[in-house]
Amino acid sequence: MYDGRVLERLEAAIDEDEIPTHGDGLIKAFRLLDRLTARITQAVGEFDADGERGHLHRAECLGATWPRTDSPTAPSRSRG
Repeated sequence: MYDGRVLERLEAAIDEDEIPTHGDGLIKAFRLLDRLTARITQAVGEFDADGERGHLHRAECLGATWPRTDSPTAPSRSRG
């Protein structure tokens, strides 16, 4: 079940801690980023599957990357 505090804890960790500038630290940081990206991608897939996408205004998710097929310039939409 979703814990509403998880994003607040993640935000605090990002804001409060420094990213290491040495090789091993950077490698670990990128691995964590990959894991987070995978979890977010999974959540977006579940969100889309539930049909909730139409209820979310795009301005509410600035910076989010939606699938190319949703873009007004996606190949399937630009063919007219």
